[in-house]
Amino acid sequence: MRKPSVIPYVVLIVILAIFEIPFALVSHALGVGLAIFNVLVLVLCARGYRKKYKQLGIAQSCPSCKALYAENIVKREEINRKGGYETVTRYDTTSGTISTPGSTTTQNIHSTTLRNEQVHMTYVTYLNYLRCPSCGHQWTKVSTSKFEG
Repeated sequence: MRKPSVIPYVVLIVILAIFEIPFALVSHALGVGLAIFNVLVLVLCARGYRKKYKQLGIAQSCPSCKALYAENIVKREEINRKGGYETVTRYDTTSGTISTPGSTTTQNIHSTTLRNEQVHMTYVTYLNYLRCPSCGHQWTKVSTSKFEG
């Protein structure tokens, strides 16, 4: 990836110095740039909010009447099961006391060790039969889950 060039900024400074453009205009341009940047940040945040909002209810809405939280599972069938391996991080915590010979004081010691471990995982795919409590519409949805073992 190319590094951004400094040359356009140097050229801008030279042009401002030659034509003696007031600093207010430059600060106004910077203000407009910051405003555009703020709008971009707000748009990105709104996209994240919309995704979270979908997770909170719209993703569970009835495709027919659009009622929120309308996924009632009537029946669940396991349609696939397969094994695999994943790397997980384990936290090992140890604690103990140390005492110095000839001394009456002891010191408590706690330590945590992080280690990566390769574990066998089981991935299960389900076919869920759903029913809307509001309008009675029925539909299916595929879901997956995984567990160690």
